[in-house]
Amino acid sequence: MRALRALSALPLLFLAACGDDSPADVDAPTAIDAADDAAAPDAPEQAGCDYSEQRDLTNDDVSDPPGTPEDTGLTFTSKTVVCGTFESSHFDNDITVDIDGYILTVAADSDVLIRLHGAGISGPELVGVDVYGGATLSTLVGSNSVIGTHAVTALRLPAGRYELVPFVLNAAAITSSLPYKLEVSVDTPATRCPEVTTGGFAEVSDGGANTGNDMVRIPSGSPPALTISPADMPEQTALILAAGVNTRVTGSAADVAVADQYEDVDTYLIETAVGVTELAVRLTWPGTTTNLDFILFEPGNADPVLRAISTGGTAPELRTFGVKAGQPYWLLVGAKSGTGNLPAAYTASLCGASFTP
Repeated sequence: MRALRALSALPLLFLAACGDDSPADVDAPTAIDAADDAAAPDAPEQAGCDYSEQRDLTNDDVSDPPGTPEDTGLTFTSKTVVCGTFESSHFDNDITVDIDGYILTVAADSDVLIRLHGAGISGPELVGVDVYGGATLSTLVGSNSVIGTHAVTALRLPAGRYELVPFVLNAAAITSSLPYKLEVSVDTPATRCPEVTTGGFAEVSDGGANTGNDMVRIPSGSPPALTISPADMPEQTALILAAGVNTRVTGSAADVAVADQYEDVDTYLIETAVGVTELAVRLTWPGTTTNLDFILFEPGNADPVLRAISTGGTAPELRTFGVKAGQPYWLLVGAKSGTGNLPAAYTASLCGASFTP
């Protein structure tokens, strides 16, 4: 049985309230999706669909006992739209509201944007899509979750077959079913969010000890926590990220001895403009032995909105994700403990966009 990766992103309080943080046991209390599909309500008709969900009660291969994903028979070339519904009648009395699975073929190696959108899907606690590939469709290759109005992620998919798994997790049953669209479209990351080489904001407030703009510490084995120093202050960039106007922040990751997952961490206060619902961040640095990551927070809250973390030392770290329009954020850039060639100069290119379903 495949474990739903998104469970690891649930807030700790939510998991504690539900009484179980084991991904393998998410759907164990009931076997709703193994029931007779004849009992399933008809999915509402939606326009612009290349494929519409056919067997909601048995298309979940995460549950125990598992069903099987729907083979859409579709081959992606430039844009594919799969339509379905998160049903309100599927709640398992734990945290799983509904999970669906769809198989899609990718004809050639492709950069893609995968979006999940629909009225009301921002209401439940965690809504998103996991993407699996490999010979048995069991290798997780990407995931996203709803932030603001929708979920979005950018992936490089080699030619082959993939399973897309949209899901809803919540502490209680939802009150009404939620129609959704799962959209795969061609991406051009090099032109959509290229490295910005001029302008923007340069780090100024880290101080001689390289701790002045820390804001959040990320200890090993413990949740992130706000720093306790009243002198800590995020970099006041005054950047309001508008759609189609790319900018950047630049700084230096120092060699700082700390009992933490990261040595130097630099925090930048940025804001999305009205109407901006997506953000791409391209983090670059020189060489191949330094390992930098970036993490997004809402100001004053140590629970990450998004983490862009890799084990490799080769730039860039590039992620695309949904954001709330007109919202301030903390963008934290961190140097992994034990990484090489510090101090290291870096550039975080920021590319805002507006998505209209």
